[in-house]
Amino acid sequence: SEAPADTRLFVEAVIRLAPDTPTVTTLAQKLYVRPSTLMSRFTRAGLPSPKNYLAAIRLLHASYLFEAAGLSVADVSYRLEYSSPQSFGRHLRAMLGVTALEFRRRFPFPVALKRFVDVLLVPYLPIWRTFHPLAAGSWEERARM
Repeated sequence: SEAPADTRLFVEAVIRLAPDTPTVTTLAQKLYVRPSTLMSRFTRAGLPSPKNYLAAIRLLHASYLFEAAGLSVADVSYRLEYSSPQSFGRHLRAMLGVTALEFRRRFPFPVALKRFVDVLLVPYLPIWRTFHPLAAGSWEERARM
């Protein structure tokens, strides 16, 4: 609640859009921001990349689908628009070092959510309180002059 309005909007949008938004380029298009602008704002602020946040939130969705809907690995992979269950598995191994079945067992939604908060939010709270990921960039300001 202490974060600027555009920061809250960004976080809410990523949470809502993540299931069918596999790339930062797609996310940026949906948010009407250039991908390079979005990535450079995160870098300059000292935050993990938007790709890290998008990937982590997609895994939160996967955890929720495993737990709440009881879906199979294949069902979850396709719902989250991975090209295949194998692609989803590779992503899990790269992000967490676990297989899809291990992820399902070891990361029920409350555990996955706590990990997300502890790793990607809490250490960066002071930055998030003043961060403006969707603010108009300098090229937009020059165009208005």
